Amino acid sequence: MNGIKDGIVAYEVGEAIRRAKSRYCRFVDTKQWEAFERLALPDAPFTFRDVAGEIIQQFASPREMVAASRPLLAGARSLHRVSNSELTWRDDNTVAAIWAMTDRIVFPARDGQGDVSLRGAGHYHELWTRAGDGWRLAELELQRTFLELGPDATATSGAVSLFD
Repeated sequence: MNGIKDGIVAYEVGEAIRRAKSRYCRFVDTKQWEAFERLALPDAPFTFRDVAGEIIQQFASPREMVAASRPLLAGARSLHRVSNSELTWRDDNTVAAIWAMTDRIVFPARDGQGDVSLRGAGHYHELWTRAGDGWRLAELELQRTFLELGPDATATSGAVSLFD
């Protein structure tokens, strides 16, 4: 297989996929939806599971996911982080990836309520496919291990010390 030595994904391939996944996080947080769509194949499915493993959202394509995410995240502040990449060759043009993830989203106040905050963690399980001169997301499933939703605890005035 191209790029494989002793069953390990070559550094250049792994780095290209890690960079693409980093852009995935940045494009969501900065709401660059067209750039986000270009990271994935047009028919790449996206599945999101809760802590119990139940499907909470499923999209047949990145376009469908963006159509739902754009209004949901309008006005929200978000932070997505991935780490601990596990990359494994499936075939000459496909790499399976597992990433540990954390996210924090603060939704703006609505209906007289204060800001609402989502804080979570889990693992992305993905397939990346060699396409043209790069790697594109072919399938994504997020399995949550932690999810907390409630009033935003972000300090909006005054100083908060984490060391008291």
